[in-house]
Amino acid sequence: MLNLTNRIIVCFALVVFFLCADAICQKSGTDVASDRARAMILVEENRYLDAYPLLDKVARSLPQDTAVWTHYGIAIAARSATLSDPAQRKAERKRAYEALSKARNLGTNNVMALHFLDQMSADGGDEDNFASENVEVEKALREGEALFGRGDYQKAFFAYERAYKLDPKNYEAVLFIGDTFYAQKKYAESEPWFAKAAAIDPDRELAYRFWGDALLYQGKLSEATSRFIDAFIAEPYSRYAWENINKLTEKYGKQFSVRVVVPPGSTAFEGIVVDAAKLSGEDGTDHWSKYDRERELWRTTKFKKEYPGIPYRRTLKEEAAALRIVAESGSMAVKRGDIKKPHHSIVNLLELHEKNLIESYVLLLLSNEDIAKNYSDYRKANRDKLRKFLAEHVFVF
Repeated sequence: MLNLTNRIIVCFALVVFFLCADAICQKSGTDVASDRARAMILVEENRYLDAYPLLDKVARSLPQDTAVWTHYGIAIAARSATLSDPAQRKAERKRAYEALSKARNLGTNNVMALHFLDQMSADGGDEDNFASENVEVEKALREGEALFGRGDYQKAFFAYERAYKLDPKNYEAVLFIGDTFYAQKKYAESEPWFAKAAAIDPDRELAYRFWGDALLYQGKLSEATSRFIDAFIAEPYSRYAWENINKLTEKYGKQFSVRVVVPPGSTAFEGIVVDAAKLSGEDGTDHWSKYDRERELWRTTKFKKEYPGIPYRRTLKEEAAALRIVAESGSMAVKRGDIKKPHHSIVNLLELHEKNLIESYVLLLLSNEDIAKNYSDYRKANRDKLRKFLAEHVFVF
């Protein structure tokens, strides 16, 4: 048994131990908070590679911190692009996917994070826009990314320029040269490079988006709107398509106004649902019954004739045909004077029909996974119609 003196010594030692442990915990908590704060400052400066070690350290201590896991995932993705070994890049992209998935589950609404997640495969995938047949071009691009991610924009410029001189048609090289100017707030100097990148590939939204942002910072709202319309046309199903409109909303100081075709029973952008119980002859909504009948004909007979040997799927032709039937029927009724006060869905649909913009409306506002498969082919021959629709029916402030 311990005598009184020994008991006092043991008790004193325990007190000292717990005091020290508490101090260590407090110091650890302070360190985590400090590292987090420094990481967020670097994130604000777009220096994700500098932020990465700090985020890597604090993420495990902050498993419920949405902002940390959001930017941690972005930082891992950014870091992956700088690695020369394909297997390491894939492994890092897988880690990025896992971190970004966690951020999404925590409720992040960061567009960049969710956009990255949309583009990634759960296993890391083999997607890599930096790959090039010219090894030196790829090496220069990855070197530039490593420098850009640490805020060394001048050296990054020289790396990207080296890639550009080796391959003047390399989209990333041209785009990123512009981005080095943009990052230094030299917005006017960035514009020619973004324009050059857009010319290389008009069906990618990045250059248009960066260009639009540069114009916004210069207060050129009309020009920025035009570039964001180009971005929408390039990739209408990207999260950035609508995020760009949100930027304009803030600059204009008012909400944009989208004229949609929403018959009774439907919700904007959710697809057309015809509720027969809500249709009326007085406002012309009874003409919507023709929409369902036409779509049924496509499901049973017309699709087989149009696409022999192919399993049925929803198509642009089907959706446009169903809307056009309603428009033609409603138009005749209006001309005859049968509809005195047409429902807004009829009014808006007739306008689209008269302007030959029904297909544009379907593809940009009513599309689903199946209909979207028709977008690329339609865009090749109808970019002007897509632009007209967006300018007159979506980007309206």
